[in-house]
Order: sequence, then C-alpha cells, then structure tokens
Amino acid sequence: MFAERPARIETLEGMAVGEWVVSHDHATQKDGTVSEGLSIYKVRGGKIVDDWYVAEQKQTGRL
Repeated sequence: MFAERPARIETLEGMAVGEWVVSHDHATQKDGTVSEGLSIYKVRGGKIVDDWYVAEQKQTGRL
C-alpha cells in the first residue's frame, strides 16, 4: 500500500499485550488521500515476526 508512494503515518494510539502490539494509525499520502487503520504486529525476541494492516480509505470529496 505504501511501497509505491511516500506517506505520513501518525500513530494515534497503541497498546501491547504479551507478544501482540496494536496501533491505531492515520495515514496521509502525498496526493492527499487519507486512510485510517489498525497495524497489528506479532513480536518475538524483540523482533516483528508477522504483521497485518487493516485500513479504511476516507473520501476526499474529489471525483
């Protein structure tokens, strides 16, 4: 999703329980497209071993 273009990612909230870390993120792409989502990470030995991202793209009012 972000590999093709730079984005500004702001973490709004986050928490960790055991080997799980979840963050609520707000992303703004260079073209103004905005999305909000959850980043979910599985951590073992201090390293991220798996990750998931669930996002909802916001309507910008442009067609």
